[in-house]
Amino acid sequence: MIDWLRSLPITIAYRVIQIPYSPFSVFAFPDYSFQLHLILLKEYIKDKTPSNFFSELTDSHPHVQNIYLWEDQWCNANSIIKNRLMSKFGMGKRIHGRKTEVRRIDKSIAQSFLETQHLQGYASAYYKYGLYEKDILFAVALFSKTRQMRQKNYRSAELIRYANLEGYYVSGGLGKLVNHYMNEHDADDVMTYVDRDWGNGNGYIKIGFEIKEYTAPQSFWLDTTTFERHSPLRFCKEIGMDSSTQKATILQQFGLIEIYNSGNIKMVKYC
Repeated sequence: MIDWLRSLPITIAYRVIQIPYSPFSVFAFPDYSFQLHLILLKEYIKDKTPSNFFSELTDSHPHVQNIYLWEDQWCNANSIIKNRLMSKFGMGKRIHGRKTEVRRIDKSIAQSFLETQHLQGYASAYYKYGLYEKDILFAVALFSKTRQMRQKNYRSAELIRYANLEGYYVSGGLGKLVNHYMNEHDADDVMTYVDRDWGNGNGYIKIGFEIKEYTAPQSFWLDTTTFERHSPLRFCKEIGMDSSTQKATILQQFGLIEIYNSGNIKMVKYC
């Protein structure tokens, strides 16, 4: 991770800083208003990092975006992470959203795109859309069905995934897809979650989303050999054990450690 950062063009200025009580290396990029925390697993384990460490660290630095780059993600999704960082530096090619066309796409196209372009990969969704310029797919968004809420004649939906093609940024692309979905399905609002490890929600605010709440840090069980992350509930269901009473036994038996992210931001855009 550090070697790649040090190989960045000289025009991308940064400085290594120390944050009190944090054992992790931090690269500050003042021209881009974010600081990158490198989370090495041996330091995470050695320091016995508490579950709320990253969420509180983010809260204590509200005027700069904090990005947490985990060692396992760097190893398993190296190309995706490099692409996201280069986009932060404005290094991607810009495609104007007004020049693109919204098209419905099938599962195979959406899955193939998101498995290589989104840090969390593909997710099941009822509606799948792509942004095309001619025959090139530059962005993909996944949405749920609309759901009838308690209010009379009020329908809500969820934006589940959004990603750009590696090396490109579609200016206005996300807003175009969200507005298209809301108009086509008569949704009164669209809700989404922003991963606080990578985002502060500002991009969503620019296209009309509002912050509703900050969720608690989410736990994962991580295999330090394969760098595979597991949902505790899903993992326990697969092995037929109870996470609430047998967690310590499960972690030891399967060689896992428990890690926590910095939570999510729940955001909503109203019609």
